[in-house]
Amino acid sequence: MRVQERCRYVPAGYVLVAEDAELGIEVFADAARCVAMGYSGRRNRNDFNYRFANVERMNAYIAEYVAGIRAARERVAQRRAERIEANRNAVVNVGDIFRASWGYDQTNIDYYQVVSVRGQMMEVREIGCNSEEDLPMQGSCVPAPNRFIGERVRRVRIQASGSSVYFRVNSFSNAYRIEPVAVIAGVAIYEESRWSSYA
Repeated sequence: MRVQERCRYVPAGYVLVAEDAELGIEVFADAARCVAMGYSGRRNRNDFNYRFANVERMNAYIAEYVAGIRAARERVAQRRAERIEANRNAVVNVGDIFRASWGYDQTNIDYYQVVSVRGQMMEVREIGCNSEEDLPMQGSCVPAPNRFIGERVRRVRIQASGSSVYFRVNSFSNAYRIEPVAVIAGVAIYEESRWSSYA
């Protein structure tokens, strides 16, 4: 794969005054006219192109610009590290129930049950629910563990965000683990979820 070279516009008289190759930062300035322009990342369009009241303000702005991009990069790296650590520490057990809520102009509820766990991957199967309509085309439902729908087994990656454990169902929904509100005579009782169907 060919990597396209940068083609950044630099006016005559501007010189490179700040650079960070890893972040793609290049700042060019003309101190005599107190003008500067800066680029970052892989973009060929400048992030700024300003005239300043004096050189001191220009230099202060450039320093702030570079520091801001570096700080943003550090925040992204920290969030990524926290997400990786949360994923690593997420504990999922066979039998856990996950719920996905999705829909446009209506609320669809799907439930999944974990059938196996291996490292950071798990296999889930869709399960049915006990549903009751209490208003026209609206109602509530609870998962029905072990009442599997079809034979399909999905192998998915365990993900975590804070205390929530989830997996990606598709491009428009995630399924989050739900905990029973009580266990009576060995039977898990789950909180009701509201659904609606107008189609």
